[in-house]
Amino acid sequence: MSFFKCIWLSITRRLSKSLILFMIVFLLGNVLCASLCISNSMNVLQKDFMQQLGAKLEIKNNTNRYQEYSGEYRENIEKLIQYFNSLKETGAVQYSDAQFLLNGFYAHDLTYRKSNGEELECSLPNTLHLYGTQENQLLDQANQKIEIINGRSFTKDEVKNGEKVILISDNFLMDGNKIQINDCIPVEKILYDSQFNVIYKEVSYYTVIGIFKKQEIIDDYNTYDSRNYDARIYTPYTTIINEYEQFQSLSELYPQSINTVTLSLEKIEIKMADMNDVNRYYDILDYYPVLKSHFQVITTQSIYEQIATPLDLLLDLAGILSYLTNIAMIALLSVTLFIFLKDRRYEIGIIYSMGLSKSRIIIQYILEIFVICFFAITISMGSGQQIGKTIANQMIDNQLEASKYVYIEDLSQEDLLRNYETKFDITFIGKVYANIIVVVIFTSALPIIYILRLTPKKILL
Repeated sequence: MSFFKCIWLSITRRLSKSLILFMIVFLLGNVLCASLCISNSMNVLQKDFMQQLGAKLEIKNNTNRYQEYSGEYRENIEKLIQYFNSLKETGAVQYSDAQFLLNGFYAHDLTYRKSNGEELECSLPNTLHLYGTQENQLLDQANQKIEIINGRSFTKDEVKNGEKVILISDNFLMDGNKIQINDCIPVEKILYDSQFNVIYKEVSYYTVIGIFKKQEIIDDYNTYDSRNYDARIYTPYTTIINEYEQFQSLSELYPQSINTVTLSLEKIEIKMADMNDVNRYYDILDYYPVLKSHFQVITTQSIYEQIATPLDLLLDLAGILSYLTNIAMIALLSVTLFIFLKDRRYEIGIIYSMGLSKSRIIIQYILEIFVICFFAITISMGSGQQIGKTIANQMIDNQLEASKYVYIEDLSQEDLLRNYETKFDITFIGKVYANIIVVVIFTSALPIIYILRLTPKKILL
């Protein structure tokens, strides 16, 4: 008789026992498939999130305490910037943008129009935010924070040579009129004494090469400070470093003056070519102890871990369910199959006496279990996926309201939660079948030991 026909007859002739085994696997399989569906969907969500953000590394200012851009502090920042610039040449880094903020200059002819129509003059202290970028193409534009509606971005030569060119928001006015491309905006460097009397004044002219507007974004700051993209006036970072150095030289010429100008590194934004390289540089600040108290390192992975906090409970639940279900399935099936096998000991004795080897009996027995478990787990995939979807949706709905106003590094926790969906894909199917194969192997251990210890003489006499 055909080997596979023997397997089929063995299953169908013991239909009640086969159905009991089928129902055990089907019921526990629903829980197993639900847990695997949730964990698989979480992996897909994380992968999509990583691909969306890219292999990013950000060294960000984490303190409001001003540190003068000089001495060992400056040397370490310059070394850090040069290090990532050198990685560009090797292809390990796609871009490395050092972004500086210069405050303390004035523009008396310039005003900023707020969303409520109120106008703020840029002739007041700390109302002119010159934001220097290292990359000639603005990353804020690439990251869809702003959109250039007229003109262009910087050229490489303008960044290299520190040209006095700017990109400015369409919310700024000059002498009450809208700013046009090629307009020249007078920017004043002013030295004051302790009584705020003007000691020295110098005017520089910045040419407008681009006009932008802020996009509809999550991190929508409307207050007038550098966090508001509308309030930034973009210029090459070499330009504001040169301006700062000139101002410091002027301050030395007038020792009675007070320091009203500040230059600070806001962040260095790096995009690696390979996601695996990001973690290699996570401890980069350990090599620059002077900077460690002022900056923190943020990676794509660390952002995900923070923003996905509400989903951790869901992932933990899936892991516990999967673990317990596998143990329960192995234990319950092992006992059930052992009891069923004892009823077949005479059948095994007859097969032995016919000259068939123990290995053939074991293989047939394992295949019988596998066929029943395969059909049971296949059917349970659909219902298990629906159970997992129901559990996940209920837990996410409970979290949505609490996460509505939570933002991590300008990313909305609510948006991540809404992007979660259960996935029924080839990865999920592969995990389910791999799991059931492992279960069958462990389940068969006890019955196989029982079969190996049997002898025809003990069975039939």
